[in-house]
Amino acid sequence: MFTGKIREKSIGKIRPRRLLAVLLALVVALILGAAAPEGWANDAIPFDEAEVFFEFNSTDLDLGFDIFMDAEPWTSVRVIGPGGRIFKVLTDGGLQEQGNTEIMTESAEPGFCEDIDEYLCDDEFIQTKIDEFQAHFPEGWYQFRGTTIDGEIMKGGAYLSHGLPAPPEIISPEEEDELSNPFIIKWAPGEDGPAVREYEVVAEMVINGRTFKNTAILPGWAKRLTVSPQFIGLAARALAKDELEEFKVEIVARAANLNKTITELAVFELEAD
Repeated sequence: MFTGKIREKSIGKIRPRRLLAVLLALVVALILGAAAPEGWANDAIPFDEAEVFFEFNSTDLDLGFDIFMDAEPWTSVRVIGPGGRIFKVLTDGGLQEQGNTEIMTESAEPGFCEDIDEYLCDDEFIQTKIDEFQAHFPEGWYQFRGTTIDGEIMKGGAYLSHGLPAPPEIISPEEEDELSNPFIIKWAPGEDGPAVREYEVVAEMVINGRTFKNTAILPGWAKRLTVSPQFIGLAARALAKDELEEFKVEIVARAANLNKTITELAVFELEAD
């Protein structure tokens, strides 16, 4: 502890308490400056984007943990959570000189009900599995740290929350509906969980092994989307030629805390021989 006796005659016009406060602030600043980690540097370069979030598929019943970052060209990055470091990347070879800028990574997604009887896979069981998975990634701040190709320090941060938006309910189309043109997707928001900030609505088809997508990002109040007529026309022609293998609709609800919940519906799926 810093202590000291100050004589009034030696301080001029500054009052004793004020001078003591100034001295204390200087000492604290010196201590913090000596002990501060590299990420505290005032001249550190901020990440352009830094995100950590969960992605829950309510149809397939699986859950993943995602990390996304974007920054100036870097040679190394790491992410430190409340329980310690969880992610680290080092570039090498030609990439060491060129640097990297953007990276998106997702954990493996364990299927909650793959190896159990269907009647056991109820809401309580699923919630227990979600809780067990999220326990590996505590709520709180996740620090992003890195080094640019010029050796400068980068820093950033993102807050992780466990709250998942409720699954959106797909109202239209229904399974085995015809691919009519116009093709309108309608949905209803879930009732529980954090408020939805935006929806990502995807119409996806597979033709002769190739995947095609029609994607739109809509505000959280939206409840319908008309798919591109050209996209549906392509699907209809492929279906007429027996080349359409799958056509499905996917709605992704993303909350303000960045967590996502997905609902999928297979409108057409070619049965395997």
